[in-house]
Amino acid sequence: MSSRLPLFALPNLMLYPDAMIPLHLFEPRYLQLISDLLASNKRDLLIGTLLPGWEDDYFDAPPIAKVAGVGEVMQHQQDEKGNYNIVLRGKYRAVVVDEKPSGKPYREVEVEEHPEIPIKGSEASLAHAQLLHAITSLAGATPQGAESQTLNYLTDILLVHLPIEMDRKLKVFCELHPIKRATKVLAEFEQQQAVGRSFPSSSNGPEDPQWN
Repeated sequence: MSSRLPLFALPNLMLYPDAMIPLHLFEPRYLQLISDLLASNKRDLLIGTLLPGWEDDYFDAPPIAKVAGVGEVMQHQQDEKGNYNIVLRGKYRAVVVDEKPSGKPYREVEVEEHPEIPIKGSEASLAHAQLLHAITSLAGATPQGAESQTLNYLTDILLVHLPIEMDRKLKVFCELHPIKRATKVLAEFEQQQAVGRSFPSSSNGPEDPQWN
C-alpha cells in the first residue's frame, strides 16, 4: 500500500516503530507542514534521514535514505512565537518510491508501507535469544519485560543503544527483512565487543525507549 506524506527531513535522526520523539518546529516550511496536517485532520508524516552532503542543499531537496519512519502526531502545542512542539509516535518503516514537486514550501513523498511483521520459527527464536543476551550485556541486567518483546522491538532497542556511527546504524535500520536486520545488528554488537568498545553504564541501561 502506498501513500503520499509530508516529509520532515533531519540529519542523524531515525524514527523507529513504537518510538516516541519530541520535536520543536520553527522553520517556516515545517510550521506550514504541521498547520496543513492538522487542518486536514491527518496525523501522519515521514521522518527522513538526510544523507551526507545535505548541508549544501538543506533548504532545497537534499537526498534522504530510501527507508524512513512514518510517525503519527500524538501531541501538538503552539507557543507564543507561533512555533510548534509536537510528539511523534513511530508507526512503521516505509520505502520512499517517488518524489514530485509539491507546490508547497515543504516536500511530499510517495511511500510504500512496510509494517512490522511478527516472525516466528526456530530461526526467529535463536535471534530473539541472541538479542536478549546482547541487550543484557549492554545493560548489565535483563530489562524488565524484555523477554516478552518481539524480535523487531529487541532489534531496534539494541540498534538505538549501540555506540556506532550513524551511517552504520542507518544501514541496519534500512534493512526491511526482520531476520536480516537482527543479524546485522548482532554483527555490529559482536564487532563492538571484539574491539573492546565500552557500553553505557549498566545503571543507565536501555530504558523503555522514548528513543533517540
